[in-house]
Amino acid sequence: MISVADALREIYVSLTALLFNLILLLVIRIQGYRTGTQTSPFRNVALAILLSNALTCIQVFFNHADIGTPVLVRAVLQAAAFMGNTFVCYYFSVYVVDNFSRHKPMPDQIPLFSKLMLLAEAVLLVVYLIVCLPRMLETNTFIPPTGFFYLLVGIVMEFYHLAFCTYYFIRERKILNKRARIIIIIAFLLTISTVLIQGFLGERPMINYLGATIGLFLFYINAETPDYQRLVQTMEDLEAEKRRADLAARSKADFLANMSHEIRTPINAVLGMNEMILRESTDEHILSYAQNVESSGKNLFAIINDILDYSKIEAGKMEILNNTYRLSSLLQDLCAMTKAFAEKKGLTFTLKVDEEIPDALIGDEAHVRQVLWNLLENAVKYTDSGSVSFSVTKENTSLRPGSIVKLFFNVTDTGIGIRKEDIQNLFKEFERADLNRNYTIEGTGLGLVITSNLLSMMNGEIGVKSTYGEGTTFLVTLPQSVNRVNTIGKIADRINKEDGTKNPSQKAFTAPNAKVLVVDDTQLNLTVMKGLMKKTQLQLRMAQSGIEALNMTKDTSFDLILLDFRMPEMDGEETLDRIKNQLEGANKDTPIVCLTADAEAGAKTHYLSLGFTDFLTKPVDGRMLDELLLRLLPADRIEWIS
Repeated sequence: MISVADALREIYVSLTALLFNLILLLVIRIQGYRTGTQTSPFRNVALAILLSNALTCIQVFFNHADIGTPVLVRAVLQAAAFMGNTFVCYYFSVYVVDNFSRHKPMPDQIPLFSKLMLLAEAVLLVVYLIVCLPRMLETNTFIPPTGFFYLLVGIVMEFYHLAFCTYYFIRERKILNKRARIIIIIAFLLTISTVLIQGFLGERPMINYLGATIGLFLFYINAETPDYQRLVQTMEDLEAEKRRADLAARSKADFLANMSHEIRTPINAVLGMNEMILRESTDEHILSYAQNVESSGKNLFAIINDILDYSKIEAGKMEILNNTYRLSSLLQDLCAMTKAFAEKKGLTFTLKVDEEIPDALIGDEAHVRQVLWNLLENAVKYTDSGSVSFSVTKENTSLRPGSIVKLFFNVTDTGIGIRKEDIQNLFKEFERADLNRNYTIEGTGLGLVITSNLLSMMNGEIGVKSTYGEGTTFLVTLPQSVNRVNTIGKIADRINKEDGTKNPSQKAFTAPNAKVLVVDDTQLNLTVMKGLMKKTQLQLRMAQSGIEALNMTKDTSFDLILLDFRMPEMDGEETLDRIKNQLEGANKDTPIVCLTADAEAGAKTHYLSLGFTDFLTKPVDGRMLDELLLRLLPADRIEWIS
């Protein structure tokens, strides 16, 4: 035994913690009255630490102070101190589970087994008193728990609750944001680890409750104050709103994709029938009407594509797919379309290309084409007289396969120009410059928005210079990977010499001995396909479902199958697989072409990966259909018309 003063020095660290603990509980109590929340798992943790600390201080003091403390009191205080430590761990596990329950309903909460473990410790401590107390009273000597019993009631019971907390935290950690996870880890380490350490150190030094109380202070300041709780609630509300917004964006994108298909189907029929009129009619008035129908149909088709592209960009579903392509081929296609469009309006179109630019590049050809066509089409659309020029240059750098070449595309026109105050709105959704002047020009106001977003996704940039009433220049910077260092050469000379007004059709041919099956669930689409292939004299068979197609392909060998992808009951993918896997089927090796309204970038790659031989978009273009027939039909079936 030691003096009272020495005994107090043994517990001065815990007494300091007790003072901090009382202040913390007072603050919690005041905040509880202010907010109307008088009960909380956090307050229970603080209260459990306070009571356990007080019991331990009393127990250590009476065990060491030379004041003749009865052994009965010392034994009861020892049991109460053990029980207090376990209560601290138990209530902390309750608090951890409650913290997760704020973010989502937890079905199990604190399991019954945890409560039974708490009850078991109380029973063991009562047994300790019943067994050891008579001997202590007889000998007037205090017998503290030792050996296995001390390990069980002093460490194992506490460790179970800590292990439960750890398991629960690891299992549900993704529910919490990063800050909340860090705070709980700090609380776990500072509030609980010192309790365990104290179990191994014995009664000296008394560090456990000081560490636990400091941990509680830090945790309260960072996680349990009303301001923080409001912040957490605001963050949770924002997360919920974001999830709802994302869901709405996805729903809108899916709706527009479905509507796109539904709208393209009748457009396919309209433009297909109209093309048959253009092919077969000789009446100039009717041909004039049909050309107007074709122009309006293509404009409508472009508007649908703009809306669908914008919805995909907004929903984050637009993908950049990098493949090898030839820049010369892309420029030829773009310039042929632009030149024809420009010459119809009496405009001059010129192209300048740096001859040292590599021809074989790696990038998203479809989206590069879309960006440049948007700019070229706008240049012609907003120019009534004068010229449109297109130049392609590169940054002066040494090039090798795999290196990056920075390309500069400039589109300049002598059109109406853009007012300075309108330039800042060019790349905003649904904004059109100088609307009073340009109300007759068709468009959605999305073309430049889509162009800007696509360039951003490809690490490119776009700028604009304009003088109102004199003309505009759009400047595009786009990095592309070099596949092979073979230069593009004098392609500009060749393209500038071509006559854009001439658009010679494919040399006429017939294939009377070729058998072709067309599968589409819409009768009007079948009629269009039949009309487009009428002059080829093909042996055409029509099917309106996958089942009907399977019945035909089982016994009849076709030279080519054109298969609609989106059909009820059995879609194009399933029909394709079943045709290829028919027992004793006659078309295991027949080329099968996918017919689809899906015109997105990367669509061709997707359908080829499913096993289709090729891919044809709706509305079906007669020239592209003829090219496909020539490419896929056996050469001995083709008969050229001289």
